[in-house]
Amino acid sequence: MKSLQIHLAVIQFLNLIIGHLPDQIATALSVNKLVLDPFDLYIAFDISGAGAGETTIMDTDTKKLVGVCSFDPDGQLNDNKVAVFEEAVVLCGSNVAAGVDVRTLAFTQVMPVEVANSEIVIYQRGQEVLRSPMSQLNGKVGSSSRPDVYRELKSPRFLVPNEDITIKVEVPKGITIPVGTYIKLLIPSLITRKL
Repeated sequence: MKSLQIHLAVIQFLNLIIGHLPDQIATALSVNKLVLDPFDLYIAFDISGAGAGETTIMDTDTKKLVGVCSFDPDGQLNDNKVAVFEEAVVLCGSNVAAGVDVRTLAFTQVMPVEVANSEIVIYQRGQEVLRSPMSQLNGKVGSSSRPDVYRELKSPRFLVPNEDITIKVEVPKGITIPVGTYIKLLIPSLITRKL
């Protein structure tokens, strides 16, 4: 019954932010015609050689592709989907040979220090939805238990439909990400669906 408690907490959270939701979702929420489906948002990206500053890993040119990106096309959530999440993880693939398909990589918690000291930022509607050092979103090496793999955020976050989502990596000044480095951002979410 833990999942029921989580669903009820998310519905309560959605009621708190109802003014930020699209009209159709707000109406469905107010008449109890809204359900939540578990869905993992993710994107995998080659950040080899990224230098100081921002590197965009998802924007309006990003395409949905199984194994690479689960966000809807054009870097958005479509179909009146609101995503609510309170945990995330950044996994890494290192020393990857040139030309390797990202869909064939085994991502792990082992992360080069240059990646660990960089930040990942998610923007929507001109605001930061999440900003975190990658080291804070990196799971405990060698563990497969959920609390050790996924890092709990300090508060719930949400993404709304039909608005551009941009995800960037910010690399510190004087640092270059090693060649052959890929990252995968995983965000376990609950996505709204109207009944």
